[in-house]
Amino acid sequence: MAMLKRVLNLAETRTRWFLQSRELRHVADMTQFEDYVARTQPKEFLRYRAMSSSKRTEFRAVVDAMGVGLKGLRFLDVGPAYGDALDICHEEGAEIVSFVEIDPVFFAYNSLKPYANGVRLNHLLGFNALRPQTYDLIWVKGSIKADSFELLDRAAHFMARWLRGLETLAAPSCQILICPYWDSSGGERAVDNVHGSPFSTAMRSCGYSALAPIRHHNDDVAYPITFHKEMSRPAAAWATAHPGRGLAAGNAQPSPEAGCS
Repeated sequence: MAMLKRVLNLAETRTRWFLQSRELRHVADMTQFEDYVARTQPKEFLRYRAMSSSKRTEFRAVVDAMGVGLKGLRFLDVGPAYGDALDICHEEGAEIVSFVEIDPVFFAYNSLKPYANGVRLNHLLGFNALRPQTYDLIWVKGSIKADSFELLDRAAHFMARWLRGLETLAAPSCQILICPYWDSSGGERAVDNVHGSPFSTAMRSCGYSALAPIRHHNDDVAYPITFHKEMSRPAAAWATAHPGRGLAAGNAQPSPEAGCS
């Protein structure tokens, strides 16, 4: 029954995206886009627009906690939704502000921002449309679902391949931050021990470490854990160099050679 529900939800989403894409391809500026929004009232877009202030606070909290300077940075957001992280990076002087997005409404909106460069694609199928070794900061918040990744990984070692593809986009000193969504209902997650889950184990085997919780970012029960990797150094060395911004308690340290097999 659960599988049937997933299939039906996916079919409904794909149909909606097809119809939205067909109409949005004629939208050429923000005025036309706002006319489209007023007429069609896209629920997910309006939901994220209403959360824009809190999303800006969240991204700012992460950047501050990590000590990342955005001026001159080359930034990639995988699944930006309303694009608050894109906006902040631009406002603070990032050199490149890029994104990948599959939802046609979010893609159209962010593409109309003159400073944002976007590619519409399903990132689960790969990142071949983007230039490799380009980005200094890669941000993945909520655009992967930990529970689904676990199922895919059991079937086809999916996670390691996806991470390798993502890492091809990273400049030598790039920092990658991945905060997955976890199934939850009524304030409770389907997976209670996220640190001990197969997803987290697989992330650690690929050289990622769980950061200590960041206020305003990991407060939601569906986003309890954020993984970090700096391409130029192993996680243990990064934590030593950044006291106070370290790893979550009980986090197993990957070896310096850790990588996806």
